[in-house]
Amino acid sequence: LNCVATDAEGRYALKSDMAKTQFVYISVPDGYKVPFRKSVPQIFRRIPRYAKGAEANFELEKRDYSMEEYRVAMVGDPQMRGFNHDTSAEKFRDVIIPDIVEYAKSEGKPLFTINLGDLCYNWMPAYDDYLDIVADSNIEMFHVIGNHDFDQATLFETKLGTHFFEEYISPTNYSFNIGKIHYILVNDINYARPNRKKHYGYGLDDDAVKWLEQDLSYVPKDHSIVICAHAHLHRHIKKALNYKRYSAALSKFKKVYSWSGHYHNNFGADFEGEEKDNLGNVVAVAVARCSGNFRANRYLNVDGTPNGYMAVEVNGDNLEWYYKTIGRDRDYQIRAYSPVRT
Repeated sequence: LNCVATDAEGRYALKSDMAKTQFVYISVPDGYKVPFRKSVPQIFRRIPRYAKGAEANFELEKRDYSMEEYRVAMVGDPQMRGFNHDTSAEKFRDVIIPDIVEYAKSEGKPLFTINLGDLCYNWMPAYDDYLDIVADSNIEMFHVIGNHDFDQATLFETKLGTHFFEEYISPTNYSFNIGKIHYILVNDINYARPNRKKHYGYGLDDDAVKWLEQDLSYVPKDHSIVICAHAHLHRHIKKALNYKRYSAALSKFKKVYSWSGHYHNNFGADFEGEEKDNLGNVVAVAVARCSGNFRANRYLNVDGTPNGYMAVEVNGDNLEWYYKTIGRDRDYQIRAYSPVRT
């Protein structure tokens, strides 16, 4: 809920409501490696339940290679059910991950991956198989929580539904820095609702937006922001919880690249120059589901997008991207189907 800077020797202290505190986590500064264990970032320390106080220490290792130019694979919605269930786990392991591994080996530039949510599909035991898959890949992978990653037995309060994600993966809101880009991953799915007939909502709850405002207060205003959420932070603005607060906080920076999954197709918008709703510095991109549309069509999404992910090429604080179809190079973008049966 709160952010604080360390002193020159790395010391810090936080006053917290220990009844609410589950993690202490570090926003890794530029020039240092983000530590990973089994391909999951280890930027947090868990706080024991009922503790009245805790100590959390972090060791940082300087990078021995340049991150001026690197790549990010933006992956949308694997929606796994686990092995031997409906082949969704096998497909993620045997089709999607090997292509990302090959992409990582190409061009000789560093790569990490951001999974934009819905790692699982309403089936919490799938987290075990998911972690086995990504651990074997040796790909550095950050994760956003999606609506299907919540424990469906406790949907009526958002925070009660996140405990499997937090147990297996990480906190639901955190950040890190590479060069003049500040990366932020947030939970924008709000399950607080009076009954099952009410749909979940979008936006950042009060705790998340308070944390975001504090986190951004330590970032120089000439930096660019890459913010990743499961649902589009800049699409449902009339209904999004706390939109005015988080958009005002983001509007102070050079450029905001807003990434999401959730919709199972690719679309984007460049709001440059838009004076209304604090959108003037925002480029927004939604990434199609990596495994095709649900389980009815294994190879295409509803808009005809084949299996794939967004390949992002970063140079300094500038981002360019293209859709990387599984098994194809960047020149392959579209296939047309004849309406005539042959």
